[in-house]
Amino acid sequence: MWYHMKSKTLEREYDEFQARLQQLKKKNEHVPEEHLRLLRKYVQRLKQELKLPETNYQTRAAGGDHNEHERFEKQVEIIRHRLVVWENILNNLASQYETANFILLQQKAQLASRIQLELISGGNIRFEEGNVNDV
Repeated sequence: MWYHMKSKTLEREYDEFQARLQQLKKKNEHVPEEHLRLLRKYVQRLKQELKLPETNYQTRAAGGDHNEHERFEKQVEIIRHRLVVWENILNNLASQYETANFILLQQKAQLASRIQLELISGGNIRFEEGNVNDV
């Protein structure tokens, strides 16, 4: 009975920790996702401005029009580079979460097997870290 209660308590604690980890992931991913959303909208707006027909064509010289086109293209490239940077940040956060979640699940399974082994052996097993030669 005691081992059952202990295992359920530890399982609940690990599940609560996993839920906190999920909340932390959402909180940490919010900023990169927001940056990505804004940058994508800005790229779309720049592309639309680039495709708009010139309303006041007489005031612009042919060279000025070409320079403006190059300026828009340069801005789009800079923003695409920023998009790549923020996507990398988001991917790194996701991989860190997956690693932490994997470690958490491994620890949970290891603890469950230790409790089960202790129950089977009648409580005569002690788990100590170290080497046999350390004594």
